[in-house]
Parts: sequence; structure tokens; C-alpha cells
Amino acid sequence: MHVIHVHNAQEGLFEGLKHLKENGIWQDSRNGRVIRSEGPVTTVYSSPLEKVVSWKVRDANPFFHLYESLWMLDGRRDVGGPARYAKNMLNYSDDGQILHDAYGYRWREHFGRNQIAQIIQQLKADPIDRQCVLQMWDPKVDLGRKGKAVPCNLVATFQIDPVWSKLNMTVFCRSNDIIWGTYGANAVHFGFLLEYVAVKTGFQVGKYTQISVNYHAYEEQYNKCLPIVDEKWRGYQTGTIRMPEDVDVQIHNVLACADSEAYVNRPPSRQFFTCDSEWGAMCHRMMWAHQMYRQGFPKEAFDVLYDAQVCDWTIAGREWLLRRMK
Repeated sequence: MHVIHVHNAQEGLFEGLKHLKENGIWQDSRNGRVIRSEGPVTTVYSSPLEKVVSWKVRDANPFFHLYESLWMLDGRRDVGGPARYAKNMLNYSDDGQILHDAYGYRWREHFGRNQIAQIIQQLKADPIDRQCVLQMWDPKVDLGRKGKAVPCNLVATFQIDPVWSKLNMTVFCRSNDIIWGTYGANAVHFGFLLEYVAVKTGFQVGKYTQISVNYHAYEEQYNKCLPIVDEKWRGYQTGTIRMPEDVDVQIHNVLACADSEAYVNRPPSRQFFTCDSEWGAMCHRMMWAHQMYRQGFPKEAFDVLYDAQVCDWTIAGREWLLRRMK
């Protein structure tokens, strides 16, 4: 097993591409040629709060990643919400209404219990608990399934580090595209999940470890992103904003505004929604900017973020918009 130790997803994509370039094996798949690692790859993030990938050739959509993370933490599975930010999400729904493999729904509803709430309760009651396992794969509905999608990430465990008393999370993944998955959506989704459980239990965020059995990249995207390997790694240049304790209320408010198109008729202004936290204001700004962009006002969308507090998400949003304005 190959182990990659990185600070964050930005560095992870750099090291992951480098590993495949030096050790990868080409083979065919049902979706085209892929280059894959000979065996499983483990990525250990020491700074999982740093979730944004800003490599220009990767061109990650920060609005989609942020919205989908909040949508997951809310326990949802409707495809309409994420599809506003990435239309290809509709390709993963069997009926055009729901996503069979939606992680958030599996965390909150699928198994007949709110797994996240129970894990938080157990860790608060017993910090040395080793049974805090979050299940995503359900053999009753996933094993042998012929539908469009089944979960790639299967299970996550939460344990308190015995030395530093920080909350660590380990995720086991059966198959992972390193560009779209490992160092893209997964780093964001599970980074937010770890932060959420840490905030709710009162512990500091520790390490996020992901074990990927089939670690690969598809040929077209691999070739597009390979120049990253030749760039100089400069570290994470922007600050992060931490989740507030009342994060559930703020997630609900942001999603309600985003889903109802509530931002569209509000002109860019320094006067913004009443919000009790910098994190909530940042989320509102990002969703507002994307709605302006979808309505055909990219400059106004940029202005929404230009007036926002500078952090990794708002900077990534501005850079993404600028690339499209050019």
C-alpha cells in the first residue's frame, strides 16, 4: 500500500498525479482508459479544514462543492439541488428525482437512524469509544445493483487521538477517481463532515485519512491536469473560516435561500443577510454569487464575492468566475 502524507487536497492532487505518473498502470474500463495505482493508496491529510483546490487546469467548481457539502450534511438526496451547479448530476439519477447513492441521506435516514447524531452522542458520552462507525454501503440495495450509481465511499470511522485529543476520521473507499473524487469532491465533503462532528462534540479537528482500493484517473482529465506535477507547490495561500456551533440552523437557512432562488433579485451590496457567523455569511455570498452567474450576470456575481470577507472559498469563487468572464 502506498501512503501519501499531505497538508490538504491542493497538495494531495499534486502528489497523487505525481504518484500515478511515476508508478501508474494503464488499463481499460467501462468509461474509457484509466491510469491506476498497482495497489491501494492511503492519503493522510494533516490540515483537512483546507478543502479548496485552486489549480487552474483542474478548474474545480467551488460553488458546486460547497452547496453539495451543505446538502449532504442536511441529509438530502434530491438531485435537483446539486444539478443546478453541475448538470451532469442528472446522469447519476435513475428516475431524475433522487440519487440512490446520496451520502447525506445515508448518514441521516437510509438505515432507519440518524447515524451522525448517534455518533456525536456517543463521542460526547465516551471520548474513547471505538464503535463510532458511519455506514454508507448497504449490501441489500447496492451489491449487484444494475442502476446508475452505488456509493464509492463505504464507511467512515471517528476516534479521538489518544495523544493530542483531536478527532480523527478514516474513510474506506472501494474505487476513486483522484481528480474528481479523492482530491475533489471527497476532500470537501468529508472534510466538512469531520469539521461538523468536531464542532458538535467540542473536539478540535485532527487528521482525515482516506484509503482507496482502486486509485485511478481517467485519461482525458489526467492529461489535462498532469502539468500540475511540473508546477511549484507553494502551500495553501488563503485562510479558512470555521463552522459555528449553530451550524445546523445556518445550513438550513443557506439551503432554503439557494433552493428558492431568493438571492436573484438582490443587487450586489455591502449590506447583506443578517447572519450570526462569518461562516454563514460566506456560504450565503457563495450561493448568491452563483445565482447571479446563472442569471447571466457574471460581473455582478464577481462583485458579490469581491465585497465578501477574503477566505479560501471566496477567492476560489472569484477565480472560477474570472476564468469564465475571460
